[in-house]
Amino acid sequence: MATGPGIDSWFMGRNELDPREGGTATMETGGHREEAVITAYEPGRRLATRTTTAEDGRFMAFEYLIEGQDGGSTVLRVVHSGLLGDDWQDEYDALRRGWPFHLHTLREYLAHFPRRTVVPVFAAAPAA
Repeated sequence: MATGPGIDSWFMGRNELDPREGGTATMETGGHREEAVITAYEPGRRLATRTTTAEDGRFMAFEYLIEGQDGGSTVLRVVHSGLLGDDWQDEYDALRRGWPFHLHTLREYLAHFPRRTVVPVFAAAPAA
């Protein structure tokens, strides 16, 4: 889950990683491109990214911590910091709904399609 194609399989958009601390993580969704710096990279254990801080102090940071457990299970901890939009309440509500969706997608991918390559598709429909 810490490669561009691996992230494509469960998150959103097309993702690319330069897999090293100080490398770049890029996500493109519907023509919008977001870039972040990789602040921590420990294969199989930890991935952290952070966008640059805007003039008004806004940023977005993600940290994924993977921990093996007894009995062969694994725990994934996701820490998401920062907001980018002007309407933080709407953005928070969208993230509160979005994260369960993405984590469910990751669970289904790992259960039924591990190591298969996926092709992310973005589609938008006009508002009624």
